[in-house]
Amino acid sequence: MLSLPTLFAPAILQVKLIMVHPEAVINVGEQYQKQTLRNRTYFLTPQGATPFTIPVERFAYPSPPTSEICLAEHDHWRHRLEEALCSSYCSTPYWQFYEDQVISLCRCEVGGRLIDFNQHWLTFILGEWRIPIPTIVSEGVRDVDHRSDIALPSRLREGRMDLPRYWQVFEEQCGFVPNLSALDLLFHLGLEGRLYLNRL
Repeated sequence: MLSLPTLFAPAILQVKLIMVHPEAVINVGEQYQKQTLRNRTYFLTPQGATPFTIPVERFAYPSPPTSEICLAEHDHWRHRLEEALCSSYCSTPYWQFYEDQVISLCRCEVGGRLIDFNQHWLTFILGEWRIPIPTIVSEGVRDVDHRSDIALPSRLREGRMDLPRYWQVFEEQCGFVPNLSALDLLFHLGLEGRLYLNRL
């Protein structure tokens, strides 16, 4: 069984992992780890892969379970997320088609927990490509470390993974940048993004 942590707007290879593992689960009972893709993703800008981090409330150590991590409502980050998405993707072929849904997700405050916010994004992305949504579990699943299976932007910048190219709006400035947030694939290819995933 594939056990994954909660992920914010997951990277393309993470979505591929979920696609080929219909038994996948998201384990929210694991101990929360800072500075990971649990609350960070990468968008495309003229400078290349650019991180966006969702702020979370401070917590005591040892870290609590991921299910207890709450979003921090400061620094107008929801507005900054809207701006980051619009500036990165307003020129893509499918931005206008998805814009209203995306803005609604940016403003979603249901529950105030990171896992709820992430799950709304995951449900949206996977739903567009008709990929089964992993079950959320909080216990009884042995953690599996799949970091070696998921190419992160630093590895890609080091040239350690080569993924098929698709057209990107800032390709002239920074070349093709692989394995960004799956939103990048969705805004550029729409429903055909599933065909790209099938090629991986």
